[in-house]
Amino acid sequence: MCDLILSDQDVLNSTLWTSRAQQPQLGQLYRNKVICASDYISPGHGPMFKVTDQMRQIAQCQGKLSASG
Repeated sequence: MCDLILSDQDVLNSTLWTSRAQQPQLGQLYRNKVICASDYISPGHGPMFKVTDQMRQIAQCQGKLSASG
């Protein structure tokens, strides 16, 4: 069992999370849903962070890019 999102850096490079996930494909689907639906995320490790346009692009979000990034 591992946290869905470890930190802001985990969103940008999910290698560590993927190596620990029991069901990486299903977990990635849920990670993407959380990223796309959120403005801020309180991760399993580290401080709360703002979801950026770059994170939304990595998660392949549709139609929720902000003007400020």
